[in-house]
Amino acid sequence: MDDALETPLINLQPVADAQHAWVAMLLHAPVDPPAATLGHLFDELGLADALDGLPCVVPGAAAPASAAERLRRMTAATYDAEAERIAPPPASGADEPSLALGVNGYAAFDTCKTAGYAWFAGTYALHPAPDNAPRDTARHAMVLQLLTLITHDADTREIEGLIKRDAQLSYQLLRLVNSVAFSPGKKITSFGQAITMLGRLQLQRWLQLLLYARPAGAGPSALLPRAAYRAAFMEALFPPKLAERAFMAGMFSLLDVMLRERMGRIVAPLHLAEDISKALLERGGPLGPALIAIENAERADHDALAASLGEAGIDIPTWTGAMIRACHWTVRVSHEA
Repeated sequence: MDDALETPLINLQPVADAQHAWVAMLLHAPVDPPAATLGHLFDELGLADALDGLPCVVPGAAAPASAAERLRRMTAATYDAEAERIAPPPASGADEPSLALGVNGYAAFDTCKTAGYAWFAGTYALHPAPDNAPRDTARHAMVLQLLTLITHDADTREIEGLIKRDAQLSYQLLRLVNSVAFSPGKKITSFGQAITMLGRLQLQRWLQLLLYARPAGAGPSALLPRAAYRAAFMEALFPPKLAERAFMAGMFSLLDVMLRERMGRIVAPLHLAEDISKALLERGGPLGPALIAIENAERADHDALAASLGEAGIDIPTWTGAMIRACHWTVRVSHEA
């Protein structure tokens, strides 16, 4: 079966609840995909497995029999940014949660939440939240120091010793790694074991993810799964020789939002490879165009996405396969966000 013929250019956008936990994925396409196309996506291309139990919202589409149980029929309304309002959701007796589309800022999120919507899709999580508690700058500095040690091949005992200095950081790292990295029965219980079993490359990845974790008891992080999705998406779009640097570029691409600091000041102490720096600071180099494409997809801007894929030299089958692989990993991560 020819993926390029069977599958149009599509995009998955996360749907979150009022606590920012991912509850579904929203599938965007230029036209309503026919049942055969959805069946191909869910079955042959593996979207059903990638969703890991989350429903998929496909507005206006006819469900193939094989995917019917995984699709959600929802009442959806789009936030009117110009009028700064949204139509009220249906009566509370409706069987399905109401979905607000186009929620592209925290003011829109508050408006839709106040109006009674339960699920939200848009880019609001990619913007600084005005009422977020101040970040623990000391903890973030420690994580960045750990990343620098790993990058410069420091002694394992030095890395483990630094991790152990912060109980909360230690807890969050083990929680993330135990929940996602290993199958049941292969839990890790110490940092020396984590470093040995994971290897430094994987430990580096989990530390990158930990930059976005919120303090214990603060609720789910809106940014952590978004950064994870960018990272996994970037990795899947590139060949092995560039994959790790692509992952890092995607993961770090939201640090300026999270830390509320200029990207140049954040990455300067890390001495990143030139292609990563160019992607983060200029959206240039070999990695930058793919990051632009992912950002266009996040905005559900189909025309801009199609143009940026052309500029990046990414074809539709490659994009679709990378998106599904990224979704698979990120949905699991989002459960611990």
